[in-house]
Amino acid sequence: MDFVPLLVGAAMVAMLIDVFRSLKGKDWNGVVTPLAAFIAGVAVAWLLAESDFAGTIAIGDTGLTLADLNFASLVIFGFAFSSIAAKGVDLISAIAKRPNTKPSLIEGPPPA
Repeated sequence: MDFVPLLVGAAMVAMLIDVFRSLKGKDWNGVVTPLAAFIAGVAVAWLLAESDFAGTIAIGDTGLTLADLNFASLVIFGFAFSSIAAKGVDLISAIAKRPNTKPSLIEGPPPA
């Protein structure tokens, strides 16, 4: 078994756990931000798959390219893409020993 799919799966699980923790703590920014990243990841995956060079983007050693993936596979690819990007930002912040100080997507509690 390849090592990279395990890392991708671990990043996806970590992102889901972060969302569930945020839900439990009613941290709505911690819920909205990963969901927005997921939507953006799927949108970017779809956009890349529709591009002229999608046939040149190999998916691991499967022999498939991004152009070969169906919609469900693009959703999974987009979710994995956003999960790895989010964990990459966390890693860079940890290495630099500085907090991620980007503004929140939402302020305060959600409207009732």
